Amino acid sequence: MEKHCLDCGQNIIGRADKKFCDDQCRSNYNNRLRAEDQTTIKKINHILLKNRKILNELNPEGKVKVTKSKLEKDFQ
Repeated sequence: MEKHCLDCGQNIIGRADKKFCDDQCRSNYNNRLRAEDQTTIKKINHILLKNRKILNELNPEGKVKVTKSKLEKDFQ
């Protein structure tokens, strides 16, 4: 049974558990898999950054104590 490289599809010669023909194919394959996850993380980080900027503009002093009744006032 011939094994094929997961990246380029070339026949693999060597160990039975080998998945890639060389280091470049292994790197290409793993970078492609991780690229999808990183775009999601970048989007989330961008949203969090915007939220922090908005909070800093609206509350330049930093932390402020607010009572529970004041928080619930507009949500009932």
